Amino acid sequence: MVGKEIEVKNWQDTKGTVFIKGELWKATSDHQLLPGDKAIIEKVDGLLLRVTRCNED
Repeated sequence: MVGKEIEVKNWQDTKGTVFIKGELWKATSDHQLLPGDKAIIEKVDGLLLRVTRCNED
């Protein structure tokens, strides 16, 4: 799953939920994200994803 693009569903401060493969996952990030933002999975730690903001250039 690392490197996959996902969609942010809910976010508060540095944690929230994201949608991937038909499922909602808990996620954390150093970045403030908003619902609807795209992010990239950096790391999988059990059932927690570490994500970063997707650059949409």
